[in-house]
Amino acid sequence: MADIIQLRRDSSSNWQSENPTLADGEIGYDITNNKWKIGDATNSWTGLSFVDTQGATGIQGLTGIQGQTGIQGQTGIQGVTGVQGIKGINYIISDALTKASGQTGIYGFAVPAELNNFDLKSGVAACTVVGDGTCVFMPRRYRDGTNADMCTTGISLGIQRISTTIDIDTANDDITTGDLIYVDVRQLPTTPPYGVSVSLSFGE
Repeated sequence: MADIIQLRRDSSSNWQSENPTLADGEIGYDITNNKWKIGDATNSWTGLSFVDTQGATGIQGLTGIQGQTGIQGQTGIQGVTGVQGIKGINYIISDALTKASGQTGIYGFAVPAELNNFDLKSGVAACTVVGDGTCVFMPRRYRDGTNADMCTTGISLGIQRISTTIDIDTANDDITTGDLIYVDVRQLPTTPPYGVSVSLSFGE
């Protein structure tokens, strides 16, 4: 019959409380933590370190083959179209060497389809040489045999080179394809300005 060799063993709490000094080379087994220590005949149990049973980290394995590319998702819904920008029209009342006169209704254009259902948004009067008083220019709309002022009093240009003062009449500010838009000269000073132009801007 073979001999049975048993290691010195005990629970972790008993090892700690008894704290024996193992003989040199003697093995003490902690049955609670499944670890052991080897004595050196000098240090007591708590002064010894557990034997490290974990092996060295193995070599990292090869990178696996990349999987197939997934199916492309559906295209998202198209965003809302942005608001169309304002479009401008410029009227030359007089060139740089000519002073403005009181002529009426000869500076017109027919509204194209791209401006259909637009509204008058702003107006600017400008000149190259100022006069000695106030000029008033009236944007007008001709539709189905009827003329209508598009402003209450018009665009006023005093003794300055540019004016953005305009009082739009919201009852007559809309335009449709085929309307005729023109500018009347409603008021001129004794010495009119030179090189006058009026710019009108329309938008939705």
